[in-house]
Amino acid sequence: MGRWILARRPLAIGFVHGLAGSGSLTAIVLASLPTTALRLAYVVLFGFGSLLGMSVLSGLLGLPLAHASRAATMTRVLGLLAGAGSASIGVYWGITAIRQLMVR
Repeated sequence: MGRWILARRPLAIGFVHGLAGSGSLTAIVLASLPTTALRLAYVVLFGFGSLLGMSVLSGLLGLPLAHASRAATMTRVLGLLAGAGSASIGVYWGITAIRQLMVR
């Protein structure tokens, strides 16, 4: 196994996406807390918990992919499957949006 590295760019992107996805939940909780100290503590604990959870999940999902990437054929197959899946979801969402626009 290779040595561990800290990938700063994915960490920063994940941090921004995490804030964007849970911003409304955080705002609701912060509004209900009585003191600034509790609000700061909540943000720190929530951020740390999110970071830890996402890191563990990414690591667990990345292990099989790292092993599969050693075989060139498997890498191509996984890339094609991921691309086809992404394109299929995009086409589905596009058709759904067009249908909703046509109904109005």
